[in-house]
Amino acid sequence: MIEGEWGKRGNYPNNEFTKVYYFEFKGDERDLKFNDGEVQKVKWMSISDVENSIYKKSEEWSGKLGNFVKNIDFLTKRLAL
Repeated sequence: MIEGEWGKRGNYPNNEFTKVYYFEFKGDERDLKFNDGEVQKVKWMSISDVENSIYKKSEEWSGKLGNFVKNIDFLTKRLAL
């Protein structure tokens, strides 16, 4: 596990704080189970596919392209150590 940074989203009075964690999954995606009702779909995508999708269909994503790029840069640097 790699622990990422804290983030703050939203404006007063609805501030939301988030924490990112990175995990390596070596299994089959069909074995992933999400029982909380929040995940509608699991799909493996390349970094460039995610970037293109956020750019072209931003309304389908909860995050912004800049934040995704920032997270990828952080993870790439950590994995290089």
